[in-house]
Amino acid sequence: MVPNGGGYDVVPTWLGTETLSDADWNTLFQRIDFMRPPFLRIMTNSGWSYDNNGTYDEVTKTLSLFKMLDYAKSRNIEITYGEWGGHQSVGGFGNIDMNWIANSVKFLNHLVNEKGYTNIKTINIINEPNGYWASTEGNYDIYRDVQLAYIEEMAKYALSSVKLMGGPDIAVFNTASETEWITKTNNDLGDYVGLYDIHVYPKQQLIRNGEFSNMLRATKK
Repeated sequence: MVPNGGGYDVVPTWLGTETLSDADWNTLFQRIDFMRPPFLRIMTNSGWSYDNNGTYDEVTKTLSLFKMLDYAKSRNIEITYGEWGGHQSVGGFGNIDMNWIANSVKFLNHLVNEKGYTNIKTINIINEPNGYWASTEGNYDIYRDVQLAYIEEMAKYALSSVKLMGGPDIAVFNTASETEWITKTNNDLGDYVGLYDIHVYPKQQLIRNGEFSNMLRATKK
């Protein structure tokens, strides 16, 4: 199980303040300290971090994100960093917005090489891409093409220490029917994938009758 960091980046929308209060941050950090996670997944979106009304901006919306990353670095916690929403498209569902890719990777470089968050080890672009709710609408080819475009853009920077999470970060509910995503990701992205992961949402009955264990075994294969 991987603790997931998120929500703090939309504090201005929820609370009407730029970030959490010092007391709230301290409470959050005390709770994470209690769990002692070696690994955190911190997700954001372009509009919550580096895209300020269409202008690339590394300052205006990053206070909470940097607060979380500062905390993780101080505790030597490894980070998977990524964006919930991408891909972004232009002129059609399958046309990847390469300007978004460029800015996203530029910001990743800012985090790793300029801000010094070298504990960012993997990058997770597109949350649960097999779902109809994802920007890919469950289309594997779009997921793959976004990853390949991201890899190509990362090669322009000194980011060899950061791998794609790959995962392929799919959502798995009651069956092992999505294992093809893992096979395809391995075939298409290979050594670029630093970590494989799935999101599981089992019903209680599946855990009790053993079907959940069988599903995980099938996924592991």
